[in-house]
Amino acid sequence: TLAGVNYCDRLDVSDDGSTLVAAFNFFGSTYSVTLNVVDLATHAVTNHVELGATFTHRVSISADGQIVALGVAADGLGPVPELSFYRRGAVSALAAYSLDGLVTDLDLAADGATCAVGSQIYGQGNAGFVSLYRVTARLARQRSYTR
Repeated sequence: TLAGVNYCDRLDVSDDGSTLVAAFNFFGSTYSVTLNVVDLATHAVTNHVELGATFTHRVSISADGQIVALGVAADGLGPVPELSFYRRGAVSALAAYSLDGLVTDLDLAADGATCAVGSQIYGQGNAGFVSLYRVTARLARQRSYTR
């Protein structure tokens, strides 16, 4: 249970059944997102991440529950990144990126090594892009634009 006016907007369970990831949208004088990663055997929260001024659009978790991808709608300028990756149990993001637009969809590979991301460009109507990220300490990205 999380205090405040919120609802669980997105969730995913690892293929091995060990881990749940849940993203909550909060409303009030400001908007924010809380991401919780939960060990399903013990019900312990292994990660608790709070991001301000944003809404959740997508979450995904690797098959073994070790890597989580979070895609949100923010302002494209920081300080809240539209795309971030977390390692289970870590206190900070493995990597985080401010994009040219909001994340409309994402799919993290079962092994947690790559993530495909679809985004809509801010202020461009139906224009957007698809990117492929390699989830490592240094992420490489290939970008192609579509209209």
